[in-house]
Amino acid sequence: MPIAGGTPRPTGAIDVLARSGVEGIPVPAAWTSGGDVLFTAQTDQAANVWQLAVSPATGRVGGSPKQLTLGTAVERSPSISKDGLLVFDSLVENVDVWRVPLDHVSGIADGALERITDNASTDRVENVSSDGRTMVFVSSRAQRDEVWLKDLHTGLERQLTSSGAVDARISPDGTMVAVSSLMLGEIDLYPVGGGEPSRLCENCGEGAWSMDGTRFIFGRGTPRRRIVIDVRTKVETALAAHPHWNLLQPRFSPGDDWVVFHTTNTPVVRQIYAVPATSGTSVPVESWIPIVTDYGIYPSWAPDGSGIYYFSSRDGFYCAWLQPVDPRTKRPLGEPRPVRHFHEPRLRVAVGTTAMNDVQDGYLYMSLTETTGNIWLMK
Repeated sequence: MPIAGGTPRPTGAIDVLARSGVEGIPVPAAWTSGGDVLFTAQTDQAANVWQLAVSPATGRVGGSPKQLTLGTAVERSPSISKDGLLVFDSLVENVDVWRVPLDHVSGIADGALERITDNASTDRVENVSSDGRTMVFVSSRAQRDEVWLKDLHTGLERQLTSSGAVDARISPDGTMVAVSSLMLGEIDLYPVGGGEPSRLCENCGEGAWSMDGTRFIFGRGTPRRRIVIDVRTKVETALAAHPHWNLLQPRFSPGDDWVVFHTTNTPVVRQIYAVPATSGTSVPVESWIPIVTDYGIYPSWAPDGSGIYYFSSRDGFYCAWLQPVDPRTKRPLGEPRPVRHFHEPRLRVAVGTTAMNDVQDGYLYMSLTETTGNIWLMK
């Protein structure tokens, strides 16, 4: 775009990079004195620094991209001097499951963070059984995402699935895991004790168990609407839908009489709502109870149903918050409370993975990204 203003000009870079076999999301970072653009190409596993010529007269890309770094880490934020000295970050980002104890009165973090998984692969928490013993998480340890179980008393971990998974939820009693695959569009139930899985639903995905284990709420369609299924009879009941918004990350309340979820209003707006789960019909939008209206994602209920834990970027960082609610009406009471801030650069939320979390047995479980790195100089 001309610095004096005017109409932006397409560079054609995306097509050139695709034809050249450059994978990942291109992020421009700096100009060279000769008019080339330095950029990083970010994939799920790594990022390297590249160089691409852009005409100062036309704004169009000329020539082919040239790879400047060949590392296996996340190499990004390049800067170059007039005489050609290049500096860039070389980062290693590791996603693991962590937890922090919660004060039983205030609900705020009350103690040090504790690492629950420790692996070079990506480990993201799904949820924990009601007795606080078994955690289900999705890990890339087997070269693709699979469901794993961890005994939080003994520390033993074992792989549950072997055909790929994107989401999983362990039942409150810890006997069954609902596993969904967006590729296949189905949810299967896996016995924790072993045995063949059984089909719960088709053309469905990601959801949550009721606290009594008799129902499961899943998503279907685009935009994503919410449906409750009876686990035994397979009878489905519509719960909530919006003509434009996806309804994501639903959770039953401790008494199974409410469901909370977050919405995708726009690319930059997320809100949290609660709806009654006992009406037997789809709850109209005007009857939804607004819990968080500025920005909130991944809600989890407080154990007594008196609050909603969630993550928000309201202070410029993704941090954990608690919104107290009326135990009966679920309407917000007062201002949200910060549960635990994540302002430090080394350990952050929603960097290498989404802000998955669960509140169980006096702990807030979270998927956090730990970052270490160095600055390199090239001539």
